[in-house]
Amino acid sequence: MADGEEKLVLKPGGVACFLSSFERTADMESFQMTSVLLQNKKVESLAKTMDEVRETKKMDISRNNIVDVSSLKDL
Repeated sequence: MADGEEKLVLKPGGVACFLSSFERTADMESFQMTSVLLQNKKVESLAKTMDEVRETKKMDISRNNIVDVSSLKDL
């Protein structure tokens, strides 16, 4: 990564703008966002932000610099 490229640092609540695909829940009682689109955003750490998107069905985190994927183990 070149020095001029800015990394995306995900903080609690910061992943909401990357959510898409609004669908009904299985119980038909409410709605939820079902996709997280974070491809090629220069993300290096997922940290606690994955707790916020636990219920999504699709997650695209390709082409990033993520080293520690341990936060994905419980999804």
